[in-house]
Amino acid sequence: MRPEVPACRADLLRVPEGELPPPGGVTYRSRGRVAVIGDDAAAAGVAMALAAGRAVVAVAPGLARPRSAPDTLEVVDAAAERVDGWLGAFRVALEGGTSPVEADVVLDLRRRALLERSVLPFGYVATRGHAIALEAAVDVALQWTGVFHKPKYFSYTPSICAHESHGLTGCTRCLDVCGARAIRSKGTVVEVEPHLCQGCAACALACPTGALSVAAPTRTELLADAQAAIDAAGGRATLHVVEAGASAPADATVVHTPAIATFGEELWLASLALGAQRVVLHARDPLAPETRELLEQQREVANGVALALGFGPEAVVWADAAGVDVTPAPRRDLVPAAAVPLPANERKRDFLNQALARLEPDGGIGAMPLPAGAPLGTIVVDASACVMCGVCAQACPTASIRFFEGDARATLDFVEGHCVQCGLCARLCPEHAITLQPRLASARERQAWRTLSASPLAACPGCGARFIAQALLDSMLRKAAAAGVSDAMREQMRRCPSCRHASANVRC
Repeated sequence: MRPEVPACRADLLRVPEGELPPPGGVTYRSRGRVAVIGDDAAAAGVAMALAAGRAVVAVAPGLARPRSAPDTLEVVDAAAERVDGWLGAFRVALEGGTSPVEADVVLDLRRRALLERSVLPFGYVATRGHAIALEAAVDVALQWTGVFHKPKYFSYTPSICAHESHGLTGCTRCLDVCGARAIRSKGTVVEVEPHLCQGCAACALACPTGALSVAAPTRTELLADAQAAIDAAGGRATLHVVEAGASAPADATVVHTPAIATFGEELWLASLALGAQRVVLHARDPLAPETRELLEQQREVANGVALALGFGPEAVVWADAAGVDVTPAPRRDLVPAAAVPLPANERKRDFLNQALARLEPDGGIGAMPLPAGAPLGTIVVDASACVMCGVCAQACPTASIRFFEGDARATLDFVEGHCVQCGLCARLCPEHAITLQPRLASARERQAWRTLSASPLAACPGCGARFIAQALLDSMLRKAAAAGVSDAMREQMRRCPSCRHASANVRC
């Protein structure tokens, strides 16, 4: 039985004594003060063994300070309630209102660990009450002293985040999959705590817009590596995506990545577009369950898309999939690479759109349903219920919806290629007129603006100017009548702002 320790990326490095941490990235400073948390008095014995030459605090109900305890040992008779923080900055909250304990390292001996996460923070070690893991856990805890440094793994672009609008939550995909619990909601955007993030890249895999991305390597760099590997193999090769710590056959066409989730569905499809016959995923063990589940969901979608675009079944496959034939799948020839170039930017949606366009047969494809939660699809608007208020267009974080007023009518237009199915439009629609429809349509249909709803503009009875969608005016008048608004006031609502202002001045 091994103690529970973080298991994401292994590039946390100790800074040699007397040297400064590298610029950028994330730095941890630990003096080595250990909080030993237990269920009972047994925690005191472990703390005593650790207290030689270092500060240790033992926390458990019923603890009494041993007579032979050194001055470096502090004993707290209380049950630990919660642990927050990371290496060098932990805070242990205690039951009963006792002042919290601060520590650099936490050694959790409880049978039920305080932190139930698939990715634990650096400096936190849990044994879950297993005596066999205790010695190893103590050794690990003793190593967490000094200055440590790691990269900042992520980049964030708030302007394309689909998390929230107008006080309503839209996309929460990154929060749902973060095994380190490093992401939290902060108003209309999200916030990532870099000290907790360990670079598993599940958030970047889940984010449909690319607002959260891996800082390095970039999508462009990974795709360039994939292209070089495919070209070196003479094209039409099976591409093996190999996570650091995993292995692949010696003669395989390989692209290496620090985390398997860094190479997501947009790069799978882009690799197929650049000549790969199949993509095989090699992940190290153990893989966080949230990441594995998300990869499996996206693999299902990508395989359905690839099948519709002319590939055989299982275009993207796990290396450990029993009974799956990983020989190259039959596929048609593609247009020359120069005809539909892949993007030179880092926008996830652009990679996906251009890969899909390059993979599509000359005759196009028919619309194909996708599973709920897929980041591709359209919206359906009930034109009989839509009042043309434009709230959906104001709320859309990817500018997929636009509200346009011409000379005589207002239209609600939509472009499918931008839509990530975040659901904000459906949640915010006051008339509940919008429904999401995950699907894959042809590139031509996905990139063309189309009108979902329209209404003539109402004419002002005073001057004849057209100033508001008739559907919206009718809705306002109905609601005003139901609320008991007078006929005179409702008549004023029919007038344009200039005529209402002029009428008000005349009365004055």
